[in-house]
Amino acid sequence: MRSRLVVLILIPTLATLLLGGLRVVMSIDTASEYQQTSVLARLVDKVAGLTHELQSERDQAAWNATIGRPAKAIAAVEAQTLLTDKAATAVRDLANEVRTKVSSRASDEIDHILAKLDGVEVLRSQAMRGHLQPGAVIDQYTLVIDTLLALQDELAKSTQDDRLAASSVTLAALARAKENASMQRGLLTTVLPVTRFEQAQLQNFLGAVSAEESELRAFRKSATADERADYDNTVTGGKVDQAEFIRTLVLDRANAGFPLKGFDLSVRDDTQLWYDAMSQPINRMRTVEAKLTSSIVARSQSLKDDEQQRAIIVAAAVALLLIAVLLATTGVARSLVRPLRRLRSEALEIAGSRLPDTVQKLREAGDAAEVPPIAPIQVVGRDEIGEVARAFDEVHREAVRLAGDEARLRSNVNAMFV
Repeated sequence: MRSRLVVLILIPTLATLLLGGLRVVMSIDTASEYQQTSVLARLVDKVAGLTHELQSERDQAAWNATIGRPAKAIAAVEAQTLLTDKAATAVRDLANEVRTKVSSRASDEIDHILAKLDGVEVLRSQAMRGHLQPGAVIDQYTLVIDTLLALQDELAKSTQDDRLAASSVTLAALARAKENASMQRGLLTTVLPVTRFEQAQLQNFLGAVSAEESELRAFRKSATADERADYDNTVTGGKVDQAEFIRTLVLDRANAGFPLKGFDLSVRDDTQLWYDAMSQPINRMRTVEAKLTSSIVARSQSLKDDEQQRAIIVAAAVALLLIAVLLATTGVARSLVRPLRRLRSEALEIAGSRLPDTVQKLREAGDAAEVPPIAPIQVVGRDEIGEVARAFDEVHREAVRLAGDEARLRSNVNAMFV
């Protein structure tokens, strides 16, 4: 009986343990995914900072190559390289730390980024003291920057949370929009010193303008209302309007065939005017980008903590359920086994000793035999076991009555023979 009860309770208990265990494992796996997203978002933030500094270095290096690499311009580029190196060191340190904590695909992207960064020093030497043309300087730096931007696409693929995925898509769109704005800054710094566009330069500039507008539309489509409002409130100001004005004026003059100069008669260097004006929206886009990255890190961390807490709660609930089932099984088994054991032992005692003794006494008493009272089996209960005990008492009582009748019958028969 006990083994049957254990089997009866064990099957649903094991099913509950299995389902609870699967839920705990799923929560742990989901928490691990969110942890990977959080780690990758931290790296993306560092990479975004490096991208921003590398964009400035690219545009200044291209400008430097356009004006013949004078010492003053080289010094400005070298000052920028110090900022780039500092950002690159932060990226390398964090990349080496998190490489084993992200997906294999993201790890491959990290290895690709580190390989590209190893070649930046050679590129700098050629850009500042070599014979690379301004267009080639922009193209070579852009290859490195494109590799950095590819990591942001992995961020959207590394999460199952819709809000995180949308934020990652928003971040990637903003980063590409900022890159195209920087491309416009770099391209025009190579054009303004010679006051005219080459056909290929004009095509590239128009492509960068169109791409920036397209990415900003994508940004606004995937961004929340608060994120759009933050962008509008941040990427604004006099310099932003001035950059837009110069860009429009440049395109109008290029289409009309006029020389690209004299944008502000109070300023002698149109290139410096453009660079300073265009740097303002780029820097402010970087501010919005940093806020987006911080929000992704915070949400992924929060989701990871929630999943871990959920796993703990489920595990505790399963453990409590198991303890409750074990206690209930033990109580039910005892309530069934104890009366059954008593019923069995007393039934065997009645059949083996008490009933034969009573029958013998009745036979010996003969005609004077009186049916003794029957002591009931000590099983108290209204369940089926108690009913069986009462039924056995009736059988016992009837057997004793029949034995008394038989004893009297024998006595009468004996008397008749006498």
